Amino acid sequence: MEQSIKILIADENYDFRATCKENLIRQGFKQIEFASNGEDASHKIPLLRPDVVILDAWLSKKDCIKVINSVKDMDRQPAFIVVSVVNNPNIFSDSLYWVLGWLSI
Repeated sequence: MEQSIKILIADENYDFRATCKENLIRQGFKQIEFASNGEDASHKIPLLRPDVVILDAWLSKKDCIKVINSVKDMDRQPAFIVVSVVNNPNIFSDSLYWVLGWLSI
């Protein structure tokens, strides 16, 4: 079943972007774009108006928090899925604390 949801994958790792796109295509998603760093993602989100952004937490030029904040004033914000390969539990708990605080504002 073809999905009409637009997706932007923002990650510096080409292999991750390609694998993610392949998996999404298998699930019926067709409208998939890429950004290779945080500045690129901040630029493309208002132009492409994706429904979902799969966003690496540690992008160069702008991290995920700066990217999300850069589009906070859009009339229709995308849903963000923040991903990262991190094996430090402190980073996870600090990130969760930030997200919960941001959502309550």
